[in-house]
Amino acid sequence: MKTQTTSIGPLIRQHRKAEKLSLRELADKTGLSASFISQVETSKCQLSVQSLQQIAAVLKVPIHQLLYGADEQERRDEEQQKEIFFVSGGNCPSIFLPERNVISQLRTPNLGRGLEVLCSTGYRSSGNTARTLHIQKQEVIYLISGQVRIVIEEREHLLREGDSLYFRDLELQVFECLSYSATWLSIISNH
Repeated sequence: MKTQTTSIGPLIRQHRKAEKLSLRELADKTGLSASFISQVETSKCQLSVQSLQQIAAVLKVPIHQLLYGADEQERRDEEQQKEIFFVSGGNCPSIFLPERNVISQLRTPNLGRGLEVLCSTGYRSSGNTARTLHIQKQEVIYLISGQVRIVIEEREHLLREGDSLYFRDLELQVFECLSYSATWLSIISNH
């Protein structure tokens, strides 16, 4: 599944120049290579969440500004005050986790509202893609297509297309794609 990603690169370049940092200086402060950052800024490659966090920290800018841009975030903030949220299908940020071979799209306006909806696609070759969130939460995983194996508290659950699994204050131990690929929604509520 090919996903459209938000143009994070030009926003990173804009913030880097505003901080008066060269590519080399940003690379040194983040531990990333200058050539990698150059490729990101020219939208020739995608960022992992960890790299995005490192860059945002050095540039002293919230991640959502790099994902959405300042103007877009202001528009979204205004909509949030009215409690109406719109996330355009072609303009939602995508996060690629290369170590897990998973692509996730953020389907809610931002990560700071207590509710997150992620639409993700993974592959059999991904292995265990479970992630640990060190927060109290409720989560629902709804399987759109494929088959997955989930282990929570040593209990195994096999999900097929259309199945869902709800859990509260428990951590995923295993999330494994059994079919060639699988697509799922993760709905996470912090409480």
